[in-house]
Amino acid sequence: MNAEDEIARSLHEVPELVAHAIAPVPPSRAENASHAKELLKHRATIHAQERLVFSLRADLAARSQATARSEDQRRALAGELADLRARLDEVEKEAARAEQRATRARDVAARADSDKDVSVRRGQDALRRFEQRHARELEGLKREFVTAIVERDGALAESSPS
Repeated sequence: MNAEDEIARSLHEVPELVAHAIAPVPPSRAENASHAKELLKHRATIHAQERLVFSLRADLAARSQATARSEDQRRALAGELADLRARLDEVEKEAARAEQRATRARDVAARADSDKDVSVRRGQDALRRFEQRHARELEGLKREFVTAIVERDGALAESSPS
């Protein structure tokens, strides 16, 4: 039996006890004494029930207040939970975007490395070709220079009276 049912039952018993307590008193003294004892007994019962009703009402009020506070806290926490879930969703989306940016950056870096390697190879090839061409030209120039010196020395030797 819950507290409300017990309060309702106690409230229904009170009028019966009051009516019984104020019933007409029998005329004899012996009966009067017995009736007085019975009346005091009923009054004590009524007071005990009144105290019980008061106590149950106070308990019900306290429980109602506690329930209301708990419900307010539940609502507040439900709101906070919704906010936290929304924030978590935003953070997860931002993390996904950051991962995409990092992946793109890694791809760009890999392409840049590849381009750098290709550029270095091309530069080295161009340098090798340049050095080969100039080495051939230098060899040709050296031969021309030696030939020119030999021809000059030969022309000088022919023109000088020995």
